[in-house]
Amino acid sequence: QTHTMTRQLYFLTCASLAFGPPTILINNLQSKLPKDVLVYGSLAYILTSLAKFILIATFASNTMAGSSVFRFLALLNVFGLHVVISSLSLKNASILSIVLGFIVAEDLFQRVGPIWMESQAREFDWGAFLIALEANIRLVWLFGQVTLIFLWKVRDLKAVDGGRNEGRKMALICLGFEVVACGGVWFSLSRCTQLVLEFVLALAQLALAYSMYQKEDMNINMRAKKKKNR
Repeated sequence: QTHTMTRQLYFLTCASLAFGPPTILINNLQSKLPKDVLVYGSLAYILTSLAKFILIATFASNTMAGSSVFRFLALLNVFGLHVVISSLSLKNASILSIVLGFIVAEDLFQRVGPIWMESQAREFDWGAFLIALEANIRLVWLFGQVTLIFLWKVRDLKAVDGGRNEGRKMALICLGFEVVACGGVWFSLSRCTQLVLEFVLALAQLALAYSMYQKEDMNINMRAKKKKNR
């Protein structure tokens, strides 16, 4: 019975670590988060996941190949999120809502089961904790990625000054980060090493996205001032 209580406590701890940050953000910012955009973010995850499973079932012949292909197919997230953001107007395309909708759906469908299974093992291991840690790294990753995809849309909407070329740059940056993150699987790195790699990449992507977003915001303000002066 003591072992059972310990396993339950371990599960609750890891589940809280995985779901805590997005839940806190949703509760604290619920008045500022468009609920329909949260649903759009969740749909982006569900639709891209279905596409991944169909491709894996079609082309992957064994478990090893399936695992590698599934990680590489994370590239589909970029296009799924781009489709969702493109379907929204700029005023309604809340970066935070899309991120939180996507990560909550991903945690529910992809992490609750594995955390439960790992936490109920006879011998203690760090598997459940690493899965919960991965959820937080993914949250940071998605903030950077969705911001870059948002800028992709903004710059694609500019019909002048090479806007579409700028949009393609955003697309290549997003895809580049995903390809590098896939290296952990392709080079058979340990799970801890993969998480460290993904965390470093997530921070780099977020920093780049933030600096570009600030620059874009400054450009918009400058254009608005010029219009007023005219």
